[in-house]
Amino acid sequence: MSKEKGQEALSWRRLPLGTKYDVGIRAARNEIGAFRMLIVELLGPEKAFEALDKFYRGLAHKAYEEATAKGILKGNSIKDIAAFLCTMYDSYNVPVEVEVTDERVRLQYNKTSPELCAWGIPKGDDRLCCGIAWTQEFIKLINPKLRAYLSKTKRWGDEWCEEVIELKED
Repeated sequence: MSKEKGQEALSWRRLPLGTKYDVGIRAARNEIGAFRMLIVELLGPEKAFEALDKFYRGLAHKAYEEATAKGILKGNSIKDIAAFLCTMYDSYNVPVEVEVTDERVRLQYNKTSPELCAWGIPKGDDRLCCGIAWTQEFIKLINPKLRAYLSKTKRWGDEWCEEVIELKED
């Protein structure tokens, strides 16, 4: 029996870098979503959502420190923050549509799948949308005059998810 090595022994395809990225990021997002749902099953809803909220708010602090240290975050206006968030979503290969004024930004995403969010979580409890906790904390660190909230989400049965960032009312 002769031994062959490498691609000559097996004829597998070498995928283009863009395809590898798309497949890898989709798999990572789905794994993150599965872990979110698993945490709820293991801890029960109240403890799990408290833990997830704390975890994602903590990640926002780290992202803020890194973004400011590296000069990636250009300022503290709504448009500066929205530009940073759009870049972040793009890095996860989540297409974003944006509506912008000087007082409000709407980030719309998850329009590609009829039932699931980009993290593979089906309709149900919107507290599994941990990204809003991250966004809220991130914005609070940058500009406490702003607030962020979900105005639409697939988990509520909407066609897409939408985060709104706006000036707080006095």
